[in-house]
Order: sequence, then C-alpha cells, then structure tokens
Amino acid sequence: MDRHNAGYVTINGFGNWVRENCGFHIADEDLPALELCFDDVQDYRIGREDFIQTISVQFEEADDEEAPKDKEPKDKKEKAPKDKKDA
Repeated sequence: MDRHNAGYVTINGFGNWVRENCGFHIADEDLPALELCFDDVQDYRIGREDFIQTISVQFEEADDEEAPKDKEPKDKKEKAPKDKKDA
C-alpha cells in the first residue's frame, strides 16, 4: 500500500489502493469519513500503526477455568423416553 515507503499513505492513495487491489470504488464523498477513522491526528496521512489499530480486532484470552467445557450440541442430547400413555 505504501509504494514509496514513506510510512503513511494519503486518503486518496488508500482509495486508489482499494480500487486497484480489491476492485471496490470508494466514492469521493466517503473519503473524508474514512479519513476520520484512520487519521487520529488529522495530518491527512494514514500511518501504518493507525491503520493496523483501526482494522484490528482485539481478542481477550479466556482463562482455562472460564473456557467452555466440551458439550454436545443440544440436538445430539438423548431425549427422555416418552410415557407410553402419551403415544
């Protein structure tokens, strides 16, 4: 994405990269909103760290005690036998 190894891309450069590599056109009127998402310091640059922080999903590791135990899905559980009167 950063063709010149400058450490950042402009919002227009980002839009061009998305179009060229993903085949998706970002409308010019949508670029300012994207810029607000990626450019925390509003210097008209999308830095590598800002980009990664914005698109990354934070996962919290569960303790072993909190991890779900192996359970059978509900549809696999044995059903209680029906009463012969109900049949």
